[in-house]
Amino acid sequence: MQELPARSPISCPMEGILVGIYLFCEANAKKDMPSIHFRSILPHALSLIGFYLLVLVYFSPLVFDDKIIFQNDILQWEGGAKEILDHRAATGEQLLWTNRLFGGMPAYLVSLEVPGDITNSVLKVISLGLPHPVNSLFIGMIGMYVLLLSFRIRSSIAALGAIAFAFNTFHLISLDAGHNAKIWAICLIPLIFTGMHLVFERKTLLGMALFAFALMLQLKFNHLQITYYTLLVILIYGIPRIIAGCAASNSHRWVPPLAY
Repeated sequence: MQELPARSPISCPMEGILVGIYLFCEANAKKDMPSIHFRSILPHALSLIGFYLLVLVYFSPLVFDDKIIFQNDILQWEGGAKEILDHRAATGEQLLWTNRLFGGMPAYLVSLEVPGDITNSVLKVISLGLPHPVNSLFIGMIGMYVLLLSFRIRSSIAALGAIAFAFNTFHLISLDAGHNAKIWAICLIPLIFTGMHLVFERKTLLGMALFAFALMLQLKFNHLQITYYTLLVILIYGIPRIIAGCAASNSHRWVPPLAY
């Protein structure tokens, strides 16, 4: 057989780049990378497991014995939403107005189900099957933990801060009263704030995705008072960051946050 002419090891710039990437990966594969990677994620894994076990143990009657919390506000809500719930059960249709509250109210302020809404399934997955409404505290701990990490707080301190945020007295009292939507809306604020902070830290796509996802869930729970407070927090943090960024010499780098 005729031998092919000898070929130089690197015949084009792209081939040189590919060879360089291959050699870099081969060199790093020989290092003790798995153990370093494992040590880096271990504190976060332990924190998440700790958050889950804390909710599991503290609310064990709800999780293991199928008991419920007697919530007075939820009992009153069921009375106010009875017309909507009965009509939905009988016809499968969604009422847009109810006459049972005051002089009449739009149904979206009382009980509204939208066909194709998958947010309940999403919440079930990300809360790892914890029952409503205590799963909100688990999401609140995760959100505050991620927020503190985004500000470069040590993981152990971030975990303690997350527990203090989710298990504060106001949340437990509100849980007993039945203010489930308010608790959910508050527990989603850290994730919303994290998304905005990541945008300012030049992680634009991740920040925008997290911000949109968390805000979507907060709007789902339809607690406009807490959403208004969330807007105030966003303005208090965002306006100074934008002003400082525009005043800096590299003001062109602040176009994505401004567009966001």
